[in-house]
Amino acid sequence: MSTFPLDVIPDNGVIREHIDLIFPPNKEPLIEAPIQFVYASIISTLSTIVGRKAWTPWFGGNKLHCNTYILLIGESTLTRKTTCIGYCRGYLEDMCIADPSITPFIFPSAGSPEGIFEQLSRNSQGIFIFSEFSSLTDLMEKKYASDLKGFLTDIYDCGYPQTKSLSGKTITVQNHYPNIFAGTALDWLEKASNTQDFKSGWYTRFLFIWGEDTGRVIPFPKKNSDKKRMQIINDLIDIHKLTAGQMKFSPEANDVYNDFYARNRKLEDTAVKTMNVRLFDYTMKIAMLNALSSKRTEVSKDDMLKSSTFIEWLMYNNARLMEDHISFGVWDTEIKKIRNLIRKKKELTRRDIMRALHLNKRQVEMVIETLLERGDIERVVSQPSSGGWQTETYREMPFTTQFQGKVVN
Repeated sequence: MSTFPLDVIPDNGVIREHIDLIFPPNKEPLIEAPIQFVYASIISTLSTIVGRKAWTPWFGGNKLHCNTYILLIGESTLTRKTTCIGYCRGYLEDMCIADPSITPFIFPSAGSPEGIFEQLSRNSQGIFIFSEFSSLTDLMEKKYASDLKGFLTDIYDCGYPQTKSLSGKTITVQNHYPNIFAGTALDWLEKASNTQDFKSGWYTRFLFIWGEDTGRVIPFPKKNSDKKRMQIINDLIDIHKLTAGQMKFSPEANDVYNDFYARNRKLEDTAVKTMNVRLFDYTMKIAMLNALSSKRTEVSKDDMLKSSTFIEWLMYNNARLMEDHISFGVWDTEIKKIRNLIRKKKELTRRDIMRALHLNKRQVEMVIETLLERGDIERVVSQPSSGGWQTETYREMPFTTQFQGKVVN
């Protein structure tokens, strides 16, 4: 995984305020979580409160809105996913307390699909929050909820009204603006992923934000500044009440996007195209949120630079995620198991692999030949100094997709 590029964070505005609240300049961080999870929490908050009031014209005569589906991926407990999701929930709830005229943003995240549809028919602009993504996917596996995944996939684009027939009555959801913010462990995603979830467009609507244990040890929660947090809440209320309408883009911002698009569109021809298909849309969304974070309705060159750098970082990590962890079928699973074992152990013989993974000789030989043909590993032949049989081992080749953004450790 590539280090999160800190230069994607705006120099001012509510995104910067939130990051500085949790990672105070020249002080110890308040949390063990990786900074990309903290960044995601304020992006999810912003995307929720903006609503349908900010947009840009998009393909097919449609409008591209700022809503997001975000999934945090990391080890349980150590990466503090739930805490970061709680930042988003806390801001949204406290905004409504500070200004009772604001309609609550958080949709019910439990119950039947019928209850969810009825809620959306009354208030269709808000966010579903799940500390564990599996609670949503488990619901979708129920026979009576079989169309919920398709429904959430369809309404992501904030397009035409959606009508459902449930329990003998017709429910219509219109002017919808859904957001999702959830977390999951990497091993769950490895086991639960399937080809159809990518081909159907369900997973391609998500920003997969991957984080690892930072190594920081903070056994007790540290208190943040109440004054600074209240200022963030007041700024969020101002942004929520801002009627931006069609966002403007400076000529320089358009030039940055044109360059970014030309540079990265060929990535759609690679094995990770299913993960990246919506990331060009997200580049525009994040750029708009960067501007709105400072209560501006025109996207600047810097807004677009920061957004495109963030998306290129995601593209790089998506490639690693697909290469190492997301498997489609038994054969793909065996390939990833052997490649990951070679990476972990640095260099292994075929016999080492057979013993470690309890695979037979034929299985290992087929996978090894595939990895050699793809250029994922290389064969190393060594001759003992004392003579005798040659030793044949395998080691990983460097990962070829490179993240080009500026990284600040």
